[in-house]
Amino acid sequence: MNNTKYKINIKSRKLMLSGFIFIFLLFGFFESFKKLYASNNTSSPSSEYLRKKDKDSFYIIGPGDVLSFTFTDDPEDKEQFRENLLVDGQGMITLKRLNKIYVSGLTIQELKNILQVEYEKFVLNPNINIEVQKYRPITIYIDGEVENPGSHVLTGMVQVDNLSSFDEDIVGFQFDEQKQVIFPKLFDALRKSGGVTINADIRNIEVIRKNPISNGGGKIKTKIDLLKVLELEDSSQNIRILDGDMIKVKKGKEKAIGQISKIIKSNINPKFITVYVSGRVDNSGPVNLAKTGTMIDAIDVAGGPKVLKGPIQFIRYDNDGNIIRRKIRYSRNSKPGSKKNPYLRNGDIIYVGKSTFNVATEVLSEVTSPFTGIVSTYLFFDSAFN
Repeated sequence: MNNTKYKINIKSRKLMLSGFIFIFLLFGFFESFKKLYASNNTSSPSSEYLRKKDKDSFYIIGPGDVLSFTFTDDPEDKEQFRENLLVDGQGMITLKRLNKIYVSGLTIQELKNILQVEYEKFVLNPNINIEVQKYRPITIYIDGEVENPGSHVLTGMVQVDNLSSFDEDIVGFQFDEQKQVIFPKLFDALRKSGGVTINADIRNIEVIRKNPISNGGGKIKTKIDLLKVLELEDSSQNIRILDGDMIKVKKGKEKAIGQISKIIKSNINPKFITVYVSGRVDNSGPVNLAKTGTMIDAIDVAGGPKVLKGPIQFIRYDNDGNIIRRKIRYSRNSKPGSKKNPYLRNGDIIYVGKSTFNVATEVLSEVTSPFTGIVSTYLFFDSAFN
């Protein structure tokens, strides 16, 4: 009886010990998870956090923008004194009292400061508010390791009806104001250019833009680490793109296979590319491959090379429009990314050539074909008249 109680006590202790270990590991997991995303800043947010506001400090007015002007903060009179004006092709608008004025090249705050001074000549204590009612399309330039470098046009803003699904009235909102504006960001610009190449260094992307006049004018630049965005470390690196921005995607020292995989999952790059395979393969024509596909992969998808084959002609158009031609000897076990098995880009052409035996056979056929015709004709007449 005592032995039975002793065994039960040992079993109970083992279960309790297992439970303690499980709880320890469980809390340890959550603790490590918390530390993974916790920052070094342990101070509590102050009331200033609630007053954070995008002041359009870098948005520069240009032709195509629609600006909304009001001259009072009184909610009842605000709509009465609201005026929406289009910045014309010459960068000018027409305001009461001031007539036609040039506003292109100024930020919202710079224009507001100027108009405050100008309207003091006509109005006592003018309180001018300026908002961009509609943003113009933006033109950007992308260079470096992207599929389609050059000039691209993006929509300046997208309006989303984010509140229209609510049935109850929302205090402070009119029906036509229940919209949210979304601006193009770096992701959108890279997606517009067809995505980055496998040689891109996404930790070293440079963005150059116009500097406001009040900040000294000229150009300013910043370095972007896109990998931090993809790994959820710093989403602020995915900055808003403005009209006239230049984006440079630099070439990395090594091919970024792991980075490309993350970029594809973020939908910056298309999941597939199209290349063209012809010659001594079973199925000539366009072939769809994964972004990290190689020349051997393309030949395999095209049915593989035929038994009698020669060297492969590899043709590519580079970003400058030049034609790159390479002759490659087929080697099934070549390392991906090597000279004998390069990673492919959209539009690459692969021609599996003929072997020496194929060429010799064709030459022999060309040389003997006239005599074959003569012999065939002789045999026809010989059989007909004999």
